[in-house]
Amino acid sequence: MAAFATVGILSIRPTIRYLRWRKAIDGDAGALPAAAEVSSARRAIHLQLAVFTAIPALAALMARGIGL
Repeated sequence: MAAFATVGILSIRPTIRYLRWRKAIDGDAGALPAAAEVSSARRAIHLQLAVFTAIPALAALMARGIGL
């Protein structure tokens, strides 16, 4: 359950950035996000993916009574 909550919390920051980038692009079609922001968002997504892939294994362990 904690891994699922972690994925949700980790998704907040990139989502806010995507919304900000979309608003900037709507105002100026040539606007591009800074490379550092893209790198930071990519890193957060990779961390989400790592935690997300662990969820099925952790769920199986929880179903067997391990990790209570």
